[in-house]
Amino acid sequence: MKQVLLLAAAGFLAMTAAAGSYQPAPENLKAREWFQDAKFGLFIHWGVYSVLENGEWVMHNTKMTLEEYEKLPARFNPVNYHPAEWVALARAAGMRYITITSKHHDGFAMFDSKVSDWDIVDRTPYKKDPLKMLAGECRKQGVKLFFYHSQLDWHHPDYFPRGRTGQYSGRPESGDWYRYLDYMDAQLGELLTNYGEIGGIWFDGWWDKPKADWRLEKTYGLIHRLQPQALVGANHHQAPFDGEDFQMFEKDLPGQNTAGFNAESKVGKLPLETCETINRALGLQRQGPKLQVDARPGALPRARRRARRQLPAQRGSAPGRDDPARVRGALEGRRRLARQERRERLRHARRAAAAARLGSDDAQGRDCLPAPAEARGRRARAAEVRSHQIGPAPARRKQGRAGRERPGPDAPRPDERARPDRHRRRAGDPVK
Repeated sequence: MKQVLLLAAAGFLAMTAAAGSYQPAPENLKAREWFQDAKFGLFIHWGVYSVLENGEWVMHNTKMTLEEYEKLPARFNPVNYHPAEWVALARAAGMRYITITSKHHDGFAMFDSKVSDWDIVDRTPYKKDPLKMLAGECRKQGVKLFFYHSQLDWHHPDYFPRGRTGQYSGRPESGDWYRYLDYMDAQLGELLTNYGEIGGIWFDGWWDKPKADWRLEKTYGLIHRLQPQALVGANHHQAPFDGEDFQMFEKDLPGQNTAGFNAESKVGKLPLETCETINRALGLQRQGPKLQVDARPGALPRARRRARRQLPAQRGSAPGRDDPARVRGALEGRRRLARQERRERLRHARRAAAAARLGSDDAQGRDCLPAPAEARGRRARAAEVRSHQIGPAPARRKQGRAGRERPGPDAPRPDERARPDRHRRRAGDPVK
């Protein structure tokens, strides 16, 4: 009996040692401390599903086949993509890292993959690698870059047996599961070797086949071997697995389950992250955000009223909620507001630069210029900045382009000049 107990105890200790065999490198422990203090990051879902403006799950939710979905990349051409602006916007908001989709559940690689042609370089008219450009800007501006990578794949033929999702793609009911895992590891190797030092990998999709052999030890080991500082996290809604470096909670705070995703989740001892969106989906969705956020005083009530006026009606409301004209109008309204805010920030920066040139006293420079929230016309603001830079202009008449004289700045305004008597006479006065 004692021998049986000793053997059972030895087996339990061996299992415990195996379960906790991962020993993070010193660089990894330092990265965990940084992540714990970073507090705020930007989560970007971007892919060919954005063409349909119906969220990142549109392929599954609308039961699209591969033949139908493979037509989308030809319509995906983000010529207005400016990663420098994305990173600058994140930094201005206080964000210290960016997590972006390298591959979502549709299997489409948003980078130049050599192990598949189902990627942005080979299948879209854009023909560029946006993640490489974003990685360069993140390094330049001091923002860490994480890659979201889906373990689930609705496109690859070897993702078989099927899981809980992706049953409508029309793939043949056959495949080699371990060949798919080799494919996934090969793409991860590309991300870890071709894009410089990254912050980590944000996995998602284990929950689709929770009883499958995912070979997590091999995959996690590949990441830690190629980039020891890279943090590994997985959105599996469980307690942290061995080899993971941080724990995330989808649309919930740690320990809560208001969204229904984290019923089996347990808060571990790793650094924690909550990922949330103000939209109904993480990807672009034509119905727009639940709430438009504006930090200016008094802007929240105005945003609510504007959203009620501009956004399409919600489900179950009056007819016309899916009117394309209303959708385009709402999107254009939000774009117009964003452009106005960018122009105001630029003007404020120019005024601050002009104030700095006046002297080294920053307080004096700030006091001599108007606050960005003050309502002044563009010409009035430009004239005020010029007056601080070069002093008042001499009261002389300027020569126009065609040789005509223009009134100087001290000349009376048009409404202050003398007018004919017929405009000044009082009632009853004779007309001259």
